[in-house]
Amino acid sequence: MYTQLLVTVGPSTIKKNILEKLLDIGVRNFRFNFKHNSVEWHSQHILNLRHLAQRRGIHVNVMLDLQGPSVRVKLADANTSIKIEPGTIYSLVKEIKNPNDISVTHPQVFSHLKDGNVIYMNEGRLKFILEITDKLEYLLHPEVKGVLRNGVSFNVEGVTFTKLPVLTKRDLKGLDLAAAGLVDTLAISFVRGAKDLVTVKEQLRRLNVVGVGLVSKIETTAAVERLEEIIDESDVIMIARGDLALETPFYKVPTLQKEIIAAARGSSVPVIVATQMLESMIKNPFPTRAEISDVGNAVYDKADVLMLSGETAIGEYPVLAVETMVKIAEYVESHPVKCHFDIPYSVKTQKQRLIASVAELIKEYTRERGSNSKVFVILFAHDLGIINDFVRYRIQVPSAVFWKGNPSGFNRLFLRYGIKHAFLLQQSFDTEHLFVNYAIKRVKDNGVLRPNTNVIVIFDEKILPKTRAARLRIFRV
Repeated sequence: MYTQLLVTVGPSTIKKNILEKLLDIGVRNFRFNFKHNSVEWHSQHILNLRHLAQRRGIHVNVMLDLQGPSVRVKLADANTSIKIEPGTIYSLVKEIKNPNDISVTHPQVFSHLKDGNVIYMNEGRLKFILEITDKLEYLLHPEVKGVLRNGVSFNVEGVTFTKLPVLTKRDLKGLDLAAAGLVDTLAISFVRGAKDLVTVKEQLRRLNVVGVGLVSKIETTAAVERLEEIIDESDVIMIARGDLALETPFYKVPTLQKEIIAAARGSSVPVIVATQMLESMIKNPFPTRAEISDVGNAVYDKADVLMLSGETAIGEYPVLAVETMVKIAEYVESHPVKCHFDIPYSVKTQKQRLIASVAELIKEYTRERGSNSKVFVILFAHDLGIINDFVRYRIQVPSAVFWKGNPSGFNRLFLRYGIKHAFLLQQSFDTEHLFVNYAIKRVKDNGVLRPNTNVIVIFDEKILPKTRAARLRIFRV
């Protein structure tokens, strides 16, 4: 399977036997949601995961999903709730004085509000129309009935809260986990523009943190409008459809998803599709037909990564959910259809021209020979440049990366489409021949190279001594 999986770790997946099953299935990306549990909980279970993976000789990418400027509902008593009924008017206030008053965790929100705003609470289960009176009273007119509890989400359609800090005090503790070397990637919530990412990078520099990738979660109107500048500052893009469907009109999400995937792929930045992909499997052992199609469409769009959240964090069938996603993805990958799109890429450098030629060669070769085509690609990489140039073509042939770059960036390779086999290259050789012999022996010993296979070897220009250009070699083994 070429599409990668990102699994959220929670109460349903922290047990040793469950994590071992996920590793055996092939999961290499694990998400820890920093909105929940203590800092100590995350530290302990990240270490447990690393230990289990290390015992199997497996590298994993650990992602810490930070809270960001998330706005939550505040009630008079955290242990009580308010019954919401259409026809009843509720007050949105900065300071709670009455039992039925509704407030929010960030008072700065009020400066963003306008008369007629559509407000969603509790993941969109409650919808209100805001009225601002001449006396500057903020009145909420509910459109559906339900129960409002303390701490649930608060979103305003089409409004991004630009005055809130990108990192909360709790998030700063998450950066400490990155400084301790426990985390490979940090997911930044409610990104509003490139400036947010620059702020996080500056904070990481103060902590002397290097090699940690930034995942920009696209879930605000501002992020959609500033997508290109965000992509330029990001290592990974996540389409966070949960809040995206509340911050923007929900019916736009399918189109936005395809546009974001296309934009990320066009810049060769890994892209993750997230939220409710197999949501019903939190309680049920079989997904809905709509969920099956949702997963399949993301695979057809050639997203790098598909994410499971509640399905594995708190679900009753975490392993089955992963196995279900694998089955869908594997079938879709092996049954291409004419409707999926390809991204036009600019080819400017010698290395990009070389990779483009290899991609066309492989596609033509596999098209002629079908299932009988035996091709294996070996990439010698000093940084992500040559890998990005290769994976953006979404070539569905087995491959392996031999990484001679900064070890701190190694685990992030598993966020890239099709990268299942990666090796840290600690040796250095004088000739191409010695590099090739070493690599072929490693992939043979790991059982990933079949006999009578055409092996295409691509060298980054920084790998070979006294070489200033990327190199290509083809062998049959």
